[in-house]
Amino acid sequence: MELTILRSILLGQLRPWLSRNQNNKFFSTNLTPQFLNPINGIDEYYNLLKGIYKSNKELFQDDSLTIYLKQPTLKIKQQISEPLIVLKQPTATNPIERFYYALIINEVTRVSNNILQAIIRDIKDIDRKYIVNSIKSNIVSFLSIIGDNQSVIKTQDQSSQNIMDVLQSNTVRLLLEIELLYPHYLSSIQSDKYQIFSEFLKTEVPTEEEYYIEKPLLKEISNLSTQVSKKIITQNLDIPDAFSFKFKGDTEKLKTVISQLVIKCDFIKAPTTEKHLLEVFTSKNLTENSPNIYLNCQTVVFKYFIESIKVYFNNFNPTQMEKSKLFYSKDNPEKPLKAQTIYSSVSNDYDEKKEEISNYINHLK
Repeated sequence: MELTILRSILLGQLRPWLSRNQNNKFFSTNLTPQFLNPINGIDEYYNLLKGIYKSNKELFQDDSLTIYLKQPTLKIKQQISEPLIVLKQPTATNPIERFYYALIINEVTRVSNNILQAIIRDIKDIDRKYIVNSIKSNIVSFLSIIGDNQSVIKTQDQSSQNIMDVLQSNTVRLLLEIELLYPHYLSSIQSDKYQIFSEFLKTEVPTEEEYYIEKPLLKEISNLSTQVSKKIITQNLDIPDAFSFKFKGDTEKLKTVISQLVIKCDFIKAPTTEKHLLEVFTSKNLTENSPNIYLNCQTVVFKYFIESIKVYFNNFNPTQMEKSKLFYSKDNPEKPLKAQTIYSSVSNDYDEKKEEISNYINHLK
């Protein structure tokens, strides 16, 4: 996630010291009870924000988690609807500060909740690690940008400085929540306060008493995350009536096979990627939101592939391919590939490909 809204408060059109953001009436009008304290889920705040800044659509184009949020859930209904970490911050004294404080706090809560919702989807642990470490990297980068702009911040009016303090404390809060909720997915050590404040933010390090307080829900969600990582939950939450090809081999070896097919057999074409192909082959629940697979090889070559690899699946054949409605042939990319088209595909011109594909599949042994 790119932290688009938070970045805009520091560097973009939402900078509080810009003249257009000094209108008390504008902020008083839009500081509704639902915006200040959304009781119907954190997305209630986000929908209100879209209405407030409806002419600034670029603020709402961060869709980096969309592909994960479209995956089936693990039937876990946990939500993050309030801060799990509390840090010291100034008290709001005017409508502008009250609006910005609510905006920052709610936005960080929304980001934290979206990460949780992605983590508890039916995805691979490698994807969970990517989500956690990429967002941590973005947070650390943003903290460093705040640190680099300390001299600029200190020249602004007092309200703007207070808002920047809240932005800073809640960005730290987001980093701490990510590290404390998902330690088993981290690729780097957890950040200490000296690294965060002295190195990243280039500011005074708080005392232990002033640092932060954990809310009880933090521990509860951390335990839930640990259960997910240990497959305690996923083993007991099979999705009823789920449709998949039921891959039973080694995912990493399959990934290697796919890479060879794409490179040497020109197997797929844009917008399909290797990751899409791996996702469809290994998913536990294929849906209409699963990626479409556009083939760039002849259908007979794809037929050879199915015949060679089907032993590593429990449900992998042309009939199931048609049922998924996810595969599109090179010659007819407008309509899903039919089973009969695959079964009837024969050509002596491509027989040499059969042995080549079989050699790639042997890497799964």
